[in-house]
Amino acid sequence: MIVNTSGYYYFSGANDYITKPFRFQELLARVRVQLRQLHESVFPEENILRASNLVLDLHSRQAKINGELVELSAREFFLAEIFLRHPGKVFSREELLDRVWGYDYDPGSNLVDVYVAHLRRKLGSKLIETVRGMGYRLQTIDK
Repeated sequence: MIVNTSGYYYFSGANDYITKPFRFQELLARVRVQLRQLHESVFPEENILRASNLVLDLHSRQAKINGELVELSAREFFLAEIFLRHPGKVFSREELLDRVWGYDYDPGSNLVDVYVAHLRRKLGSKLIETVRGMGYRLQTIDK
């Protein structure tokens, strides 16, 4: 596929094929792969999120502070991704529980507080700010 400057897509050759008979689920899976590859080739910058000295690579699932690799669990990485996608937005604990843990949580637990503390310890204490009575947000300016 070739993308020109006017935004039109021209296809040159085949990237994949499927023989008959085929299962519909296999066709959907192959279409999703092609769409994901198209999206990544057209919008490659969306694979890298940056805030201050933190860089999240969504493709390799790596976090780096000042160029040094930081080990994050899957939930910590997803929580950091949410903050970096929406800098300055205040997230309530309930909203973060719903986005990161889905319906598998106790609304009265301190799970979000614990994971935010883990992120602060690993990424720096000034990166995620507590908004009293509201929740948490990613700092948009360095203090």
